[in-house]
Amino acid sequence: MATNTSNPPGPIVDLHVDTLSWLSRIPYRFDRFHKPWPISYLLRPNHVDLPRLKEAGVRFVWWGIVPNPLVPRPSKGVFKTLRYIHGLVEKHGEDLHLVQSSDDVETCLRLGKIGCVLTIEGGHALEGRLDMLERFREQGVRAMVLVHLTDNDLSPCSRKGRDGELTALGKEAVREMERIGVVVDVAHLPEKGIRQVSEMSRRPFVCSHGAMHSVCPHWRNLSDDSVRRIGDSGGLMGVFFIREWIRPDRKGTIQDAVNQLSRVKEVAGPAVPAIGSDFDGALRLALGIEDVRALPKLAASLSERGWDPETSDDAMGMNAIRFMRRFFREAP
Repeated sequence: MATNTSNPPGPIVDLHVDTLSWLSRIPYRFDRFHKPWPISYLLRPNHVDLPRLKEAGVRFVWWGIVPNPLVPRPSKGVFKTLRYIHGLVEKHGEDLHLVQSSDDVETCLRLGKIGCVLTIEGGHALEGRLDMLERFREQGVRAMVLVHLTDNDLSPCSRKGRDGELTALGKEAVREMERIGVVVDVAHLPEKGIRQVSEMSRRPFVCSHGAMHSVCPHWRNLSDDSVRRIGDSGGLMGVFFIREWIRPDRKGTIQDAVNQLSRVKEVAGPAVPAIGSDFDGALRLALGIEDVRALPKLAASLSERGWDPETSDDAMGMNAIRFMRRFFREAP
């Protein structure tokens, strides 16, 4: 798959990739090249591996860790995956680096390593206990999605309707995350919950992976108002590449990913768009985005659509790098 463009993009950052969440449970050689399959994770991870990340020029990945909502102690699986990722980063230290601080961001850029930001996708990992946030933070977690595809102690999920509210514990969790320096991620949160986060937050928050409801009316996508609130906080809106959720007729292509990013820029300004692919979490990717190696092609598509090089580089990675430099440096 060719990825060369006449104007290679700047550093690429992906705010949401699920690959490593699977690797502590199934055999998959992360350090080997894998040919992409037409269907994603029902068979095996196939969108991302280390050789393809390097080929695409990806410099930072926010790795999602998905807690199992069907077990009584989902935190056990999270800790297992965290141990696995720490071991993987240590084993491939010449290529990977764990990002804990703004200094780590600069180290990755200086040495050409792929920065790994650890995130949890679902507040049910807390098991109703705020002290778990501190334990996860001690293991390197720097962001958490408050709710995933099922309701939890913090909030209902957006699948149940757009008016669900944060619970009292959910509000406490937001305050505690801000206190200890864990990024609040509102992906999967209902609209009313996003407004609540906006009204109470003192630090920037993000939607790591989502899309614009005004472009594709789907329960998973965010309203223009929510994306403006994210931008007003100094946060990021990561656009995913889920074929059925970025275009109304469910036949999304790489051009529809461009449409989504363009709408984010139009609504919230050029400092807000980012990439949040949902690689190895999406069942079917947008046509033209077969795997992570398509990201330079997406950058070229932005240029073809009239984005200037600086604004395109911002959306592909520099917005996220500036966010990490700022958030991971600031004292909680």
